[in-house]
Amino acid sequence: MKGISKRIWTGIFVMGLTLVAGLALADEVITTENWQKIEGLVPDTVLAWVKRGDTTITIVDKLDFNTGDIMAIPEFAAESKKNMGKYAIKDGSIVDADTGKTAGFIAGLPFPGELDANDPDAFHKLNYNRYYNLHRIGSIRFVFLGELIGRKTGLEKKVLGNFLNYSFDGYAPQKNVPNATEVMFMSINNITSPYDMKGVASMMWRYRGTQKDMCYNYLPGIRRVRRGSPAGRSDSFAGSDLTLDDQGGYQGQLAAMNTRVIQEKTALVPWIDVKPVPVYKNEQGEWVTGKDAPLLDIGFRKQGWTGAPWAMPGLKYVRRTVWIGEMISKDPSYNYGLTHMWCDKETGMACYKVNYDRKKEYWKTMILGLAAFAPTDDPKNAWFEMGSTLIVDDRADHGTVIEQVSPEYPYVFYAQNELNDFSLGGFNKYCK
Repeated sequence: MKGISKRIWTGIFVMGLTLVAGLALADEVITTENWQKIEGLVPDTVLAWVKRGDTTITIVDKLDFNTGDIMAIPEFAAESKKNMGKYAIKDGSIVDADTGKTAGFIAGLPFPGELDANDPDAFHKLNYNRYYNLHRIGSIRFVFLGELIGRKTGLEKKVLGNFLNYSFDGYAPQKNVPNATEVMFMSINNITSPYDMKGVASMMWRYRGTQKDMCYNYLPGIRRVRRGSPAGRSDSFAGSDLTLDDQGGYQGQLAAMNTRVIQEKTALVPWIDVKPVPVYKNEQGEWVTGKDAPLLDIGFRKQGWTGAPWAMPGLKYVRRTVWIGEMISKDPSYNYGLTHMWCDKETGMACYKVNYDRKKEYWKTMILGLAAFAPTDDPKNAWFEMGSTLIVDDRADHGTVIEQVSPEYPYVFYAQNELNDFSLGGFNKYCK
């Protein structure tokens, strides 16, 4: 009896500590009534949204998959292990640790093992790991649906477009593909509707090392492709609150940023679902999402919703360790003067981004819904990608939601994209 009583009192004591700490219990919905329970677990700007009733946050105990298992898939883990101590950061880019020269082809994580937050290059290393973690599945393409939403106006416009890329680095089968210009990857964004925006397109070539991105833009009004500045990727894209560099948290060149880790802490990391999104193999050998992909929950289309019309109350939040990093562009013409990006420490995936203007005054906040994808015939061979993006311009009281996962539009992995599409000649077919 004494042992049982001791265990009971120990349990009561532990429960008491939990309540004193003010942490929300698993599967609890956080609202205006109990927002104190997530203080410090989300950016202050997101906490403010919850306090004023713009959104709610649903906390789940755990995901239905193990993120560590995905990071430890044998082929990927083996490639990562080969890179232990092989690379370093110089001027913001990856170099050979022995020679100091720009690194060539890399597969696996370039900086495997436990990263040290006190390392001045730590946030660069974490984000390069994110890049290579994403590119291990080769090229991708998907149709994105962007919804531009005002607080008073509601849904103002739907923008439909395509994103596609071509990966030279990160995907092991690409190792022997000729790459004389030392390109890391190339990407295209183009708008297909509405009619007045159709044909707006951009193409970017990202190089290894410190060479600046090559950017091209097509504007239907002048019917010409024009060379753009990399800083232009911090301009609004297609009239939304989002910039091209906001994709995935930060899709700009890491060498163009000064970074440091501000803090390591426990945070609530958003996912679009606790289960992996199933993908199916098509005749071309690509893996594609189907009609069973989740439909994202957005305020303006949720019956009875009284919060902000751009809110995404269906996201599932899980406690995980994150690094909060400071990012400051080396280019004074870049529109963000300061960024605080929260990244999941294990996967490197960005989950929040708080942007400030050139005067370092607060401007916008992003919530990035993470997703895992798993082949139906080999669910252990899963991978990560971004599932949704919400960005809110609190000055303009306006939001943009980007739906990347949808039952209506396929998301294609290991995509057989045509390399020629990323030439100037090939790009023209997206500019109509």
